[in-house]
Amino acid sequence: MYQRVLAGDSLYRIRKDWNERGILTTHGCAWSDRTLKMVLYTPSNKGVREYRPVMPDGSRAKTSKMQVKAAWPALVDEDTWQQVSDVLDARKKARNFHQPGSGAAVRMYPFSGLIRCSLCGTSMIHRGGVYQCLQPTPGGCTRSIRSAEIERLVEEAVLATFKQITLHPTKHRTSGSDLAARIGLVATLDQDRERLGRLDDDYYDGLIDKAMWVRQRARIAERIEATRRQHAARMSEQHAGLNIDMTTVAAEWEGRTTMWQYQAASLILQAVLVHAHPADMMTAVPKRRNESTEDFHVRRDAHRAAVLARRVEFIWRA
Repeated sequence: MYQRVLAGDSLYRIRKDWNERGILTTHGCAWSDRTLKMVLYTPSNKGVREYRPVMPDGSRAKTSKMQVKAAWPALVDEDTWQQVSDVLDARKKARNFHQPGSGAAVRMYPFSGLIRCSLCGTSMIHRGGVYQCLQPTPGGCTRSIRSAEIERLVEEAVLATFKQITLHPTKHRTSGSDLAARIGLVATLDQDRERLGRLDDDYYDGLIDKAMWVRQRARIAERIEATRRQHAARMSEQHAGLNIDMTTVAAEWEGRTTMWQYQAASLILQAVLVHAHPADMMTAVPKRRNESTEDFHVRRDAHRAAVLARRVEFIWRA
């Protein structure tokens, strides 16, 4: 895992790979970015035992007050551990360097912006393994729902709807010149984002100083934002995905990009509303005595499906 981080793999990629291969945590749970980060930062992996005393208020000290050599063998040498910690710290600073809307690349999901909180109407944000409502107001809504479950439900509903659609193949297409211009803008965006990545690498490798990094990064980010505005201006007033043939979406879905899937879904889906957990249903299913793990998982999955059916509401386009 340490070598993969040093090789450039993101925590998202490692977590996705492990979960798909069935590699679970010691508690038998799926991995999350937060869990991976905690494991990577753990000093015990480099053969060090740390002491964090209990503070007067009952909380544990956030920083180590004492470190001693552990009795167990180190899983990774100290230099590698420190290099990985520096990489993770640098990635965090890079993510926090730009405020939203500054042109920084953001990971997108097929239904980003479509999944909304039914209480406040805010688009729910994908964080870790959940979609969460983060309304920035005092006492704001913090409703959440498991991302894997709702994404699977929405995808099944969208594909089932597309399979029933029979429209003329030439309908819903844009002109060739407009499409070519948009493709050119997308290519420009990709090139600038690659430049942004190379610039970050040069800074982390010590090839340029911070002042030059900040100046060039701001210039590239400004150019990215300008290109994005041009791209948005060229999109059709009715919808951004009108060049998609709706009769072939179901067949093309699997091999398409996330942006294409989002545009295709938005053609027929206006919003997916997430309601509160039903008051008459348990939030968690306890395991029964003498119940096998397989039977428990079947009963738990059935309960989750029933809850999901009551929590999720589809708002389709006319």
